[in-house]
Amino acid sequence: MARTSGLTRPIPKEDRVIQHRSAQAMAWPVGLVVVLAFVVALLVLPLRQWMHQRSDMAKAKRALLAYGDANAELAKEIEKLKTPEGIEMAIRAELGFAYTGEQPLDVLETPNAPTSLPAVWPYTVVSNILSVRADVAKEKSNDDDNNNALNPLTP
Repeated sequence: MARTSGLTRPIPKEDRVIQHRSAQAMAWPVGLVVVLAFVVALLVLPLRQWMHQRSDMAKAKRALLAYGDANAELAKEIEKLKTPEGIEMAIRAELGFAYTGEQPLDVLETPNAPTSLPAVWPYTVVSNILSVRADVAKEKSNDDDNNNALNPLTP
């Protein structure tokens, strides 16, 4: 008898793992889902992880370059602070030190304010007043050839 004869002959009902026909019909889709789950777990998920690792590596390299630049700037600052002039500059900046007779002044930067007004009720009145004044100033400058027409100190 051939070796494959046991694989091709029918198995008696009492020796079968799944004895009912409906359970056998259910076993194939369940088995297919299990096989697909293994394929996903062994192939797809590691591939996704590998792709994420590549993007994470690119981000880490950019961060490393930024940290290198920051370290270079800090090294320059350390070299400046090793000189007497650098020490004096740091004391003046950090502690507000001033020699006798000197008066330190803090100058603030001008904030970035919006240059246009919203188109709602109280601001439309202001916009209309400003446009009328600009028109009057333009007419006055055309008549008088005066360059100070929009000077806020002139009436």
